Amino acid sequence: MNFTEPKIREMRYFFGAVGSLSEHPKDRFNKKIASGILEKLVEHLRNFDISDNMDLTKDQKQLFSFLEGVAHRQQRYEKMLVVVMIAIMISFIVCFFVVGWLEAIILLGALLLVAFSWAAIMWRYYITRKFSPLSVGLTPAEVQFAINFIIKGSGWS
Repeated sequence: MNFTEPKIREMRYFFGAVGSLSEHPKDRFNKKIASGILEKLVEHLRNFDISDNMDLTKDQKQLFSFLEGVAHRQQRYEKMLVVVMIAIMISFIVCFFVVGWLEAIILLGALLLVAFSWAAIMWRYYITRKFSPLSVGLTPAEVQFAINFIIKGSGWS
């Protein structure tokens, strides 16, 4: 849980932006609006570099440690999902030429149902580990912004 100074600065920008966004509760739950506002607020905080006045709590650092793990697991999950979809398509093509089109369509439907069920279970229990953003006072849009723009962004590395 030791973060470098650039990572701590990025976390301060994020929590400063979330604090400003919390003044507009309607916008917090709209994913498109919240993401746009958060992006502008973070850029504003980066330009003026006023983050040194904010101290991060242990819980905030633990949240970003957890979200960093979510981002890494999400990348592995996306790669596995592509491999599974390619395997399903290969199975469909082989079945189509060997057995026939009706059996291939039935097999494709069954494999896709299994794959999407597997994907939902993996997302719930492997990626997010039953994490609820509301339990830490954030909305799902804010957590997704933290993963996509802060952790996967250029300032995090």
